[in-house]
Amino acid sequence: MNITSPRGETGGDPIIRRCKSLFTVLLLSGLVLCPWEKTFADAYDDFNSFCLQNFGAEIPESLAYDHFGHTMQFVDTGFWIHESMNSAAVGFETNLPAKTYVEYGLSSAYGSRTPDPDRAFSIHLHHVKNLQPDQTYHYRLVAVDERGNLVRSDDKTFQTHSVSGAVLIPGGSIGSPHILNQPGTYILTGDISAQTRAFSITSGGVTLDLNGFTVTYDEGVPVVVGAWNNYVYSSSSTFGVHVQYQSGQSKVLNGILRQGAHNSTGHIQFGFNPIYISRTGQGCEVAGVVGVYSGDSVGGFINHWGSPVEFHHNILEDRGSVVDNRHMAHRALANSGSSLPTHHNLIKRARQIGIDGAKDVYSNEIYLDSFVANSFGIKPGSSDRVYRNRIFGTGYIVMGISWGSEKTIYENYIHLQGVAPTARDPEYGTISVMSGMRLTQYGGSSVPYENNLYYGNTILIK
Repeated sequence: MNITSPRGETGGDPIIRRCKSLFTVLLLSGLVLCPWEKTFADAYDDFNSFCLQNFGAEIPESLAYDHFGHTMQFVDTGFWIHESMNSAAVGFETNLPAKTYVEYGLSSAYGSRTPDPDRAFSIHLHHVKNLQPDQTYHYRLVAVDERGNLVRSDDKTFQTHSVSGAVLIPGGSIGSPHILNQPGTYILTGDISAQTRAFSITSGGVTLDLNGFTVTYDEGVPVVVGAWNNYVYSSSSTFGVHVQYQSGQSKVLNGILRQGAHNSTGHIQFGFNPIYISRTGQGCEVAGVVGVYSGDSVGGFINHWGSPVEFHHNILEDRGSVVDNRHMAHRALANSGSSLPTHHNLIKRARQIGIDGAKDVYSNEIYLDSFVANSFGIKPGSSDRVYRNRIFGTGYIVMGISWGSEKTIYENYIHLQGVAPTARDPEYGTISVMSGMRLTQYGGSSVPYENNLYYGNTILIK
């Protein structure tokens, strides 16, 4: 079934964005027919339904259990916590997919819990919110795998705390961004609705603690529209958080950044990103942050010029479908050229590339819904190590891990589900292509790829 929408229609493109039919999954000769595309608001929800039908450990083959183990447990090396004034961000990993939550309270009786996720994942992030400052809280992690097995951690405690000298930023509606131009700690104390940009970090040594709150940016008409350089070099263009300074290290921690009602269109992934980072001198850390975005040609967390940035224990949720130039690579998380690792991130949906580069890319979980050619779960740079990642994908032309030289790629789990051929993108016609790991030598194979090491990987393509 083909349902198309002309490029000229508002919100339309050659992918099927305007269809209002119900989601359907049909099994035809081992392929899945998935005419689920509707409006941008539906894209994530329908892909989530597809994942529930096709991914996870409970598939006919036993490969997931063979790779990760047959008994669910917490992975000690995946644990991370950030304690703030009125909240805590708790990140952790399970060896098998599970629905998880955090129980918490002022005693080991708990009494409160965080919400359930959309589906079973192996990388988890929960925000424990609405807490009193300077209090000790008890908590424990709870996980339920796809077979109904329940595992609880031991009782743990964390301490909320006020920060002496911190600048407290009130919630509410703002028409111009908060400019953080002095070193120090800035703590959000309420949800923010920003007409355009929410925060500009223009100094090193800044810690922006979102304190578990939600920042909705791009609620109004943008003040800058144009090519990518118009967005990234402007002091007023629309981003959730724009980070650019020359020295010192800064941090963005513990909260939710969400693209707002205007749902603006970017250019080759730039503009209207939840986080944009450029030329940060001694680097930046982004952890415990959820980024949700949906605009045409809008990417996720972007480290633009290879500054030393560590992204870890974040969640990216791409709810859009349009890519204006696939050769420029539309990324959920871009960290190419960074000397710092990219790890323990959950990318719940990406329209082209999940993670682009970093010296060490490990223990991430990525779901691809490919809308153009050359969609990769991970696109590492030269000399990168890529290991212990989970990559799932479907769509137009999707590949788990891309090509290059001097890479060490090991112990990754790649599961791709082919679909009945569609015309999501006109470039190569009506096709569906799945590749677990691709090694393509251009120029008539005149330039060899050398010094690559692959071992211990599991690849399942259906």
